[in-house]
Amino acid sequence: MLRVENQSVKKNDKQKNMLELIANDPFINDMQIACRLGVSIQTVRLYRHEMDIPELRLRIAMMAQANMDSVKSLDGSELLGEILELKLNTAGKSLLKINDGMLYGRGRIASGQFIFEHANTLAIALIDAEMAVTGVAKLRYKKPVFAGDMIVASAQVIRIRGNKYFVTVISRRGEEEVFRAKFIIVGIDDFKRGIFE
Repeated sequence: MLRVENQSVKKNDKQKNMLELIANDPFINDMQIACRLGVSIQTVRLYRHEMDIPELRLRIAMMAQANMDSVKSLDGSELLGEILELKLNTAGKSLLKINDGMLYGRGRIASGQFIFEHANTLAIALIDAEMAVTGVAKLRYKKPVFAGDMIVASAQVIRIRGNKYFVTVISRRGEEEVFRAKFIIVGIDDFKRGIFE
């Protein structure tokens, strides 16, 4: 009887630890969870099923759908990546999975235009205006990105001056920083006015 109770306590502890792992890193996959908990992938899948936690792909889709309704300055087709968090005029996060169509060169490295566009569209999506455009961009590519990489861009509005929003974006692959940008985004609520007044 004592052994059964110990197994139950051990299972409850592992499930609790799994919930904490997912809460701290929503992009963690089953293999990573299994390694951290010291269990098999099948055990992780069983725990997810018992606790009604969707797989990674569905968790990301659910987060993206929940946050897309908040975006005012872009429509869904103009956005590169999936919005994971968004608080207008404050901060947001977006996920981009690098696919073969984004690569160039013999090294199979992602084209910088996709990394930039991912960061730029997130910066624009943060703005609480009918329309927003990029006025200034200062960029720094820090590491190459490859097919299959999951890039998470984190954006923050650091200052607002009139209709100008100063936004920083840092893109990471896991913990590794791959791109950094500073943008001045101009919000436009009245289309008759000049854009950069």
